[in-house]
Amino acid sequence: MNKQYFRNPNLIIEQIEEDIYSVVNPFIRNGLKILNSKQLKILNHFSGQKSTEKIFDQNKIKEIDGTKLLDIFKEKLFIRDTNNFNFIIDNPIVKNINLWIHTTDSCNLNCSYCYINSKEIGNSFNEKTMKQLHLKLIETIQHNNINSITLRLAGGEPLIQFNIWKPFLKKLKAEIESYNCQFSVIFLTNLTILDDEIINFIKAKEIGIGVSLDGYGEYHNKTRYFKNGKGSFNIIHKNLLRLLEEGIYPTIMTVVSNENLDGLVEFTKFLIEKNLSFRYSLVQGVEFDYQKALQIFNKCFNLFENAIDNGYVFSKKFKLGDLKFFDIFYQTCGAGINTGAIYPDGRFYFCQKQVGNSTQIDTIYSKRDLISIISNGKFYNNQISDECNNCKYRFICTAGCPLERTNDKKSPACEFYKKMIPETYKLLGKERLVKMISCLKS
Repeated sequence: MNKQYFRNPNLIIEQIEEDIYSVVNPFIRNGLKILNSKQLKILNHFSGQKSTEKIFDQNKIKEIDGTKLLDIFKEKLFIRDTNNFNFIIDNPIVKNINLWIHTTDSCNLNCSYCYINSKEIGNSFNEKTMKQLHLKLIETIQHNNINSITLRLAGGEPLIQFNIWKPFLKKLKAEIESYNCQFSVIFLTNLTILDDEIINFIKAKEIGIGVSLDGYGEYHNKTRYFKNGKGSFNIIHKNLLRLLEEGIYPTIMTVVSNENLDGLVEFTKFLIEKNLSFRYSLVQGVEFDYQKALQIFNKCFNLFENAIDNGYVFSKKFKLGDLKFFDIFYQTCGAGINTGAIYPDGRFYFCQKQVGNSTQIDTIYSKRDLISIISNGKFYNNQISDECNNCKYRFICTAGCPLERTNDKKSPACEFYKKMIPETYKLLGKERLVKMISCLKS
């Protein structure tokens, strides 16, 4: 009890209620703890100048209670016996692979901000490339003891090719799982195509669905429309409700832009009511009003707070871009570690945003397995600014996507994220508090 400790200067502290605070160490995984005002006051006394015994005596804390509180502070590294609070995240041991499969260039929509370089070419996976992908996945499992594989089937519009991928996925799933390796598939779709066969396959094989939906009604239609200019919302809404009736809950993927900001509050209310998981990503490469976005997001977060009071599981339902609030990481994604994108002709890319151009790092016809291909690639623009390196949010934000960083080596959304990260932790703390109260009542 005579030991002296230093308080972590990087803590994110947000008041949840009058006497309750969310306290987060953003340099460790699951670094959030709920403290009351007295506990927080004690935490702030740790400066390396006073012993724990003296701090607890001054605050009239019994030794047994003080010991428990000390354990809480040390568990989350809120305090240390050294003033060095710089942490290094070790490179992960690769046991899983997440691949973006660019099934086809073809798409029935003509979205205004589509980043696909090759969308006018019209290439699609054929039997030869599928067979090679199959072989390469099995080879990689055998060489690396992989325990899970996730394929994200995208495009273009992947459901255009559903009848081609259905038998392939059934065969691939059976063989991969014979190696005691978990196999997951997610269709990333605009959901303009849906029928009984697709629904039955999704349910039977537990296929995931990610739906691109940019708002409610005309807000979606501003950016996602058919090639004849007609909006796609009505058909997507109809198909979405049909999935929900079948007990299928897709994840909604929304690109937030100036075009749909004004409708975001209404859209958020809709997604909460439908209990859907969703991700809001900020548009890249075009002008975006970050100040207005802050005002709109604050209104959305008020909706979340009210929903949390009624049992809404915010931590499982909402994601903001690539921010990492629990499973922090030293870079934005798994590029160079366990992820990549594959084009229909077998070209392998570091990222799906590069598919179809000349920057491929290899092909799946290479003699190397997939992990070797991924780790051999160059991580584009992996330098971040000194400001980012010294920022308390660096393992949450990671300076944003390396392909989108500005000339100052920062995310263009830097100031926006600095304001939204604490607000998000406040809601995560609120959710935990509501759960704690519920457990005490039961």
